[in-house]
Amino acid sequence: MPYSFKNVLQKNYNVYSTNFILNDSSSPGSVGDSTGDFGSPSPGSNPGQGSNLAHIPERNVETMESLIRLFVSILVICVLALLIKKSRCLDNEGVLASSVMGFLLLYFCGFKYLVLLLSFFVLGVLVSRIGLEKKKAKKMAETCRGLRNVLANGLVPILFAILVIFGFNWALVGYISSIAAATSDTFSSELGVLS
Repeated sequence: MPYSFKNVLQKNYNVYSTNFILNDSSSPGSVGDSTGDFGSPSPGSNPGQGSNLAHIPERNVETMESLIRLFVSILVICVLALLIKKSRCLDNEGVLASSVMGFLLLYFCGFKYLVLLLSFFVLGVLVSRIGLEKKKAKKMAETCRGLRNVLANGLVPILFAILVIFGFNWALVGYISSIAAATSDTFSSELGVLS
């Protein structure tokens, strides 16, 4: 394959990859064939290698994107874990469990999934601090939660998110609904003790 044509393919993979797959070794001089423009073999080329060369850039790009997503996910989750630890909203086990859940959501599902679950967490922390003195007087204040709370509120949404990862798109409704149910339960329990 001529060097200049290879460069064009690498820059415009989406345009030419279909031609490589469909026309590979089908006719002399075709795009996927290892021959030149006029049906003559290109110097240093082997028959049947056109499509393999075209797929190399995509693999490299996918690997790089995966590594970047992994690095960003770890970085974001570590920052969130430190903030949660400093706020003393969760104990050590709770921070660890929520970090694992957050990483799964961020890496495999994306920011939108994480933001939805994180919004539940933030709202839960805020509502638990409403009327804190009154709750302390009744000995019902719960400012630092643990592993049991994290699993009770986060395990079902994570299971639905895993189903979404495996292609069950209907599970998105379950993910959103389970977070909504956990939020309403937290609000009712935290505000109900004040009445």
